Amino acid sequence: MIVLSKFSIQQEILRSPGVRFNELMERTELSHQSVSRALKQLEQRGLIYHVEDEEDRRKKRYFVREDNLIVISIDEVVERVREELSKAGEDLTPEEEGRLREFLLKVVRPAIVEKLKHDGFEDTDPRFFVEILLHGVVALAELTKPMKGVSKKRMKKVVTALKPQFYELVGADVGVLIEGLSILGDGFIRKMAKMESFQKSIINQFMRAFRFLSDERVIREMLGN
Repeated sequence: MIVLSKFSIQQEILRSPGVRFNELMERTELSHQSVSRALKQLEQRGLIYHVEDEEDRRKKRYFVREDNLIVISIDEVVERVREELSKAGEDLTPEEEGRLREFLLKVVRPAIVEKLKHDGFEDTDPRFFVEILLHGVVALAELTKPMKGVSKKRMKKVVTALKPQFYELVGADVGVLIEGLSILGDGFIRKMAKMESFQKSIINQFMRAFRFLSDERVIREMLGN
């Protein structure tokens, strides 16, 4: 996982292709030495590249190699989930690990790249966003138990209507969470619901409060069943 200073630099270059050195210092509020070191390391890893500034050839403009962009360490996330499941008395099967890796690579990674381009992560890093997304999938599974057999399109419409605050907590389009339901599967999600980090999460507390104020009949009525 890249450290926060390099991540901040990478984020700024992704959001402003062709940015100059001084602009990076100003936007990240990092020292000359820190920016210089981060740029050198990012270039050595093939994550960014530079070209000469046509207006002043003594200066450089920096760009991200988006295909090589490292936003999360998938191995790190997998091991964290494995450890949490173990503490909860569950194991991570090879099939479940494959599902988790698929979700991280195909759904979570693109979501992080999009967030980098627009909202950014301010003073945090993507690891917290990944955890929130995983918790969001588990909470959504609990919230939508009455929706078994409902199409993704109808589920998205209903879930969007339930509580806008739910998505504000997650920070990503609900479609990301619905894809998570599909890829991870019911059995694996039930295991993750036992993880301590999920049990203590704000998303779980919100889900519990919503289910206390609603009931299955209300959700079914919203589905038109």
